[in-house]
Amino acid sequence: MEKGAISLCKALRSDYRDVNGKMQGVRGDITKLKHVPGLSVAAKRLLQNIEHTSRKIPGTQEVRRTMRFQIQGYRIRYGVPLFVTFSPDEAHNTLMVRLSRTRRNDPIITHGVMCSIPGPSS
Repeated sequence: MEKGAISLCKALRSDYRDVNGKMQGVRGDITKLKHVPGLSVAAKRLLQNIEHTSRKIPGTQEVRRTMRFQIQGYRIRYGVPLFVTFSPDEAHNTLMVRLSRTRRNDPIITHGVMCSIPGPSS
């Protein structure tokens, strides 16, 4: 186990072979460790345990990978999703108009008083 852990730590600073066969730097990315050539059996087994354990930890790459599998399954079952975002423009957004200080009957403008926050010296 100790030799496998040491091997994984060294592999984090080594190179791996990408899908095109080109050597790339691992640069500390655990998800790329399985593609590093020459890992010992103990290191591969330890890496499998790390991947399995991190499947339940929120925010890890393993959780994201699981989510990708689920999304792919939804795409197969329900089809390709369509995401649409609607953003109303500021001129027609009632909240923006309500918070705006450009109304003619605004009490601040009518009385000629500008709103200011008193500082510590006031």
